[in-house]
Amino acid sequence: TLGLLRNSVLSEKIFLQADETINLHGYGICHIDSDTFEHYSYLVTTLVLSSNLLSSLPGDVFRSFDSTLENLDLRHNRFESLKNSSFLRGLKQLIDLDCSENQLKLIDRDDFRGLHKLDTLILRRNHLRSLPTATFIHCSTIT
Repeated sequence: TLGLLRNSVLSEKIFLQADETINLHGYGICHIDSDTFEHYSYLVTTLVLSSNLLSSLPGDVFRSFDSTLENLDLRHNRFESLKNSSFLRGLKQLIDLDCSENQLKLIDRDDFRGLHKLDTLILRRNHLRSLPTATFIHCSTIT
């Protein structure tokens, strides 16, 4: 397992698939440094971080993909909340977000601020009991 994911461990050629996807499914990653993807030179539209041990992500971890990332798979991790998860806010092209099978207990109405193109949000198998009024007010296309 990788455990801690840093730029020095990440090889563009190993993880990038032909369809503009980075697949890091099931590597046992518990932490990703904010500069991990900083010098990534390829166009990335899909990032798969499912089945790891992540409970948080740095705010600017996806800044290299701000204008290209359309699909983010965070399912089966250890997120308890997305509150203060500014890593989502810069993803202006994000269409699909899968946060299923985490430990989410709380969704804040500002968690999805700036995700104007978000169309699909999957939250199944979490510990959510309710959603605040106007949770998706910033997501004009969500279904």
